[in-house]
Amino acid sequence: MRSPARPQEFERLLSTLKKIMKAQRVTYATLAGRIGLSEPSIKRIFTSSDASFARIIDICSALGIAFADLVQQSAEPKESVFTLTHEQEAFFAAQPAYYAFLRGLLETSSDPAMLRKRYKLSDSSLRKYLKKLEQLRLLERLPKDQIRLNVQGTHNWLEGGPFQKKFLKTDSREFVEYLTGTFHLPRHFMSTSDRRIHPDTFASMISDLKGLASTYRKRAYRDELYYPANELTQVKWLLGASPYQRKWDDLIEDL
Repeated sequence: MRSPARPQEFERLLSTLKKIMKAQRVTYATLAGRIGLSEPSIKRIFTSSDASFARIIDICSALGIAFADLVQQSAEPKESVFTLTHEQEAFFAAQPAYYAFLRGLLETSSDPAMLRKRYKLSDSSLRKYLKKLEQLRLLERLPKDQIRLNVQGTHNWLEGGPFQKKFLKTDSREFVEYLTGTFHLPRHFMSTSDRRIHPDTFASMISDLKGLASTYRKRAYRDELYYPANELTQVKWLLGASPYQRKWDDLIEDL
């Protein structure tokens, strides 16, 4: 008889426990010995509905982790990220339309037909995009107009790579110019200040900014996992702080 479906949250707890066991190199047999159950009983806990929160707490104790830590790890899945090679980035920096097409494939779960409809592409244009991305080893074309992407998740630019050199300054400048005209609107925010602070305070500020960025990157990744695309809003943020002294003296002139 098929076991009834378990809540998604419960499945995530068990999935996280499997990852912890793998990291600790703990087998089902070893875990069974620690808890005092048979190996088949342990396997049933992970593969059927034969489990309870009390039993999960027993497993946590056997693995040396707190149940609260398990819940937190389950609620914060690791973001899937990828980087491109220098050559791939260089091509996309010179031909940004191809990069936009790759992003479209990532956003539509590898659905070329959806992109063809969205952007009114001809069959020949679609084939050109797919052929080039295949040559760049970013996807494989399969029978029946299907593809398999070789990258998944969020693209992280190479440090000092072609994307940063071409787009970082212009993209940041355009965003700041946009924000300076809209920060007074709802759901817009900008704060800038020019102050003198102690190095310890500044170090704390940098740490807080890094933590804030990390927190909302994780939350954004969870939102992408659990919410349909039509309920999400594309958002851009820019956080930064640096020792900096504006050269006010350069503005002084003989009046």
